[in-house]
Amino acid sequence: MGLGFVVNFIWWIGITASMGFLAFAFVPFLGQALAQAGMAGGAFFLSPAGHIIFGTLAIWIIYLLHFSGVGNYGTFVKVMLGFVLLAALITVVYGFGTSPGYYVNAVSNLTGKQFGFHNQFGSPSFSSFLALCTVFLFSYGGLSAAPTLAGEAKDAETTMPRGILYAWIISVVVYTLVTWATFHVAPWWASIELIKYKQSGLATVPGIIGVLAPRWIAVTVSLIVALLSGKCLAPEMMSSSRFIFAWAQDRVFPAVFARTTAGKSPYMALLLTAVLSNLFLVESALKGWQIGVVVRSISVLIVLLFTAVGLLNLKYNRRFAGIGWAKSVGGGSGILVAALCAIVIALVLMAAVIRVPKTALVFQPFFQLIIGLIIGMGIWAWTKAKAAGANVDFRDIEATLPVD
Repeated sequence: MGLGFVVNFIWWIGITASMGFLAFAFVPFLGQALAQAGMAGGAFFLSPAGHIIFGTLAIWIIYLLHFSGVGNYGTFVKVMLGFVLLAALITVVYGFGTSPGYYVNAVSNLTGKQFGFHNQFGSPSFSSFLALCTVFLFSYGGLSAAPTLAGEAKDAETTMPRGILYAWIISVVVYTLVTWATFHVAPWWASIELIKYKQSGLATVPGIIGVLAPRWIAVTVSLIVALLSGKCLAPEMMSSSRFIFAWAQDRVFPAVFARTTAGKSPYMALLLTAVLSNLFLVESALKGWQIGVVVRSISVLIVLLFTAVGLLNLKYNRRFAGIGWAKSVGGGSGILVAALCAIVIALVLMAAVIRVPKTALVFQPFFQLIIGLIIGMGIWAWTKAKAAGANVDFRDIEATLPVD
């Protein structure tokens, strides 16, 4: 169980790191939306101070949302889904309804640069492809937030699996359509040249809609995208706080983090989550946003790796032969192939991003994960010592672990 806690602790660090990046990313989208609406001060949103101030504001607004109760969080999620579908619909209509030539001519006029496909970009390396795949894990890791709410869901055995499946289907369909529409109207080679000319904002969804659509539609989409980028903090904060709350209930964390409001909101766990995510926001603003993204992606891969190792352990370790839940989880011949594939994929993808170029050692993702590993091991050692004094044997808990 000690190893399991440490691995989950690394996962939790990845969640809080991702919140720092999400708060950081929210600010440029907000600045772009206000600039399109004709409001001054857009440059301040791109400064480190602007990122920290407005990112901090977003974190604590989400904290207050969670503090008010899980019911309000549920309403918030439903409203945000409506905005997601609206922004996706507008993007798909303009993306597929406009020719690439029109977009290229428009950005050429806006930037004063000539755009034309040529073969000077070179071929992407396989290592770059692997690194990009790893970074994309950051986006898909959000689906893992749903199960942490199972203890507060009605009829969780039915609603949680169904909700996760529906969320996965909606995510895949919407993401595919939006990406397809975006690259239909904005060719990849034009996006590369826009980045080279320091006009990458014109290659984003708000930027593309700003080029193609009337101003009021462009402003609406920009505000929605800013809102949606900020709302991503909500499921991450919920997930992180529930880990802390559960650890406190299991006497791994101090009991104070199991305290709740009258509305059953774990306010102390939420408070710790908000404070730590604020620290990662400052790091993103001062040292680079990619650190939080990579830490989160690697934490997902670490859990994938140890889940696969754990499944092999359940299948072949005789210690679990007489335990019902272990036989149920580790049974079947396909588990061997799946586990070995997961181990190979996790190791290869981690190797592709474990070190960020031109970044000091203390801010390297692998160094921060090592620090997290040391802290997690220290917490577990303290917990074991405390449990021994109270005659608590975690092996008894392990042997009776329920499948659900």
